[in-house]
Amino acid sequence: MGAWLYDLPPLRRTLLALLLGMYEAALLLVPVPGAGQGVFREDTNLLLHLNRTYLAPLGLRGLLSALPTGAFVLLATGLGEGLRQGKPLWPWGLLGLVGGALTGALLPPDKTYWTPAYLLLALFFGVAVFAVLTRLPRLQAALRPFGTNPLLAYAVPVGLKLTFLGGPMAAALGYLGSRFGAWGG
Repeated sequence: MGAWLYDLPPLRRTLLALLLGMYEAALLLVPVPGAGQGVFREDTNLLLHLNRTYLAPLGLRGLLSALPTGAFVLLATGLGEGLRQGKPLWPWGLLGLVGGALTGALLPPDKTYWTPAYLLLALFFGVAVFAVLTRLPRLQAALRPFGTNPLLAYAVPVGLKLTFLGGPMAAALGYLGSRFGAWGG
């Protein structure tokens, strides 16, 4: 969706990205059979119902995630163009923070279902991290090769997750959990 709509002018792309609001409204207003309207739990929600009932039998489970992720791509391309043109980042960060807080009041941030709060807060944190990194002059030259290869930008976090978070971090969290309980750990 993001690639198909990328050729639109930036303002139109940003306005289309606001379709995240319609996605959230559907999650909150369309009744889930057997559960009711506005039900959004891990085991019962509109997306899970549509995936199980209609999309999974066709091998299309997860297709609905194209809507919010496509809207996020449209927002992120606006951010990328702003970076290329030397425009300030703070409007994108503000959009992510305020939008994430407002939508998060209705639906929690959830990566599994790509809720608008999750995507908008990810936009905010991306802008914040980028702003910090650009203020560290010695790191700019070192980080430039990483930013030119999107596959590397995907592979490094996955590699960290599979190695560090799966081994030493899991052991540390297990120890803390056994010592201080689930909440303290």
